Order: sequence, then structure tokens, then C-alpha cells
Amino acid sequence: MSRLARSVALSTVLVVAALGCAGVVQTRKYPALDQAAKLGSVAVVPFEARSRGTGALPKEGPEVSGAPVVARQVAEALSARGLNVIPPEDVARAMSGAGLGTDAKPEAIAALAYEKFGANAFVTGQVWRYRDRRGANLGASAPASVGFEVVLHSAPRPERLWSATFDETQEPVSANLFNLGRYPGGGSRWLTADELSKWGAEGVADAFPVSP
Repeated sequence: MSRLARSVALSTVLVVAALGCAGVVQTRKYPALDQAAKLGSVAVVPFEARSRGTGALPKEGPEVSGAPVVARQVAEALSARGLNVIPPEDVARAMSGAGLGTDAKPEAIAALAYEKFGANAFVTGQVWRYRDRRGANLGASAPASVGFEVVLHSAPRPERLWSATFDETQEPVSANLFNLGRYPGGGSRWLTADELSKWGAEGVADAFPVSP
């Protein structure tokens, strides 16, 4: 291969990798974000497993077991960005002690986050799909597929500030060249649902409005 051909090939790979890394999550900014105070402490409320279409709460299934995994991953990713994060386990204990369940109103959660932890914001989340791959990392018969939404609210007065949606079913590189740089591992292996959701959580943290 000539020097020119190698240079063109390398440039193509770099462009593909850069494009593949874009658009991990879809975000939405709400009007209240412009008037919100700078984020101090952020409380991560335990995430719910909820049907995206009907809003129903399943009693069992991979989404039920996946919801706490995604909540923890989002909390860890936000903490890695330098935010003071109250993890979902601590928030769950405080909610239980205050007699608040998963159906608690935003006003009650906002008051708890502010009074108990001094947080001026809290995060809620819904997981509607958490399907693991079938097979091994080099030979899966079905890919992992994860879908969730994260919403940032203000406290003690609850207003929606920002949201992010992650909805991904892993595709092979052979199906789309852009997958070469899109997934962790460069698309060289099949990810687990845990790995896919972690990638999504990191995408949420990268897009998070740290300084509204």
C-alpha cells in the first residue's frame, strides 16, 4: 500500500471513529434550565422499570433487575464528572424512612432531596428495555439492547430542567461501518446489557448540564 493510500485509509478510520462516537444520547432542554441555579448536590432517585408504550410497571423481568444497575451507573458517571452525587441507595433509604414509595410525587421527592441531603437537584429515571445478549462476546446469536430515560429536576421546587434518552441495540460492524468507533471495544465484540447501559450512562454524564 502506498503512503497516500495508507494516509487516506487512516483518515477514513479516524472520521468513522469520530462519527461513530457521536449521538450516544438524545437530550432535551426545558425552559426552566435557563433560570436554574448552578448545580450543587444532585440526588439520584432509584430508577423504575416502566413500559415505554403503556407506562405500566412490570413486577418481574430483566427491566426490573436492570433499573437499579442503570441508576447506579448514572450516579457513578455523574460523580466522575465532578458532581456531588447522592447515590440511589442513600436516597432509597431516606425515602423509605419518610414513607415515600416509587409513586411519590415530585414535590415530595424534591423536598426530601433538599432537606435531607441539601441537594438543589434530583434525577429520576425509567428503564423500558434491558435485554442481555444471547451467546458469547465473539459469537452472540442476539445482541444486547437497552433503553432508558433520565430526567433532571430542580429542588426544593420541582421543575423539569433537562432530560436524556438512551435507546440502543448493538449492531455489528458489518451492518454499519460507523460502528467501528461507536461502541466500547471498537465494535470488535458483543457487549453485555450491563456494558451497553454503562456506555449509555457515560453518554448521559457527558451531555449533562453541569453548569446550567
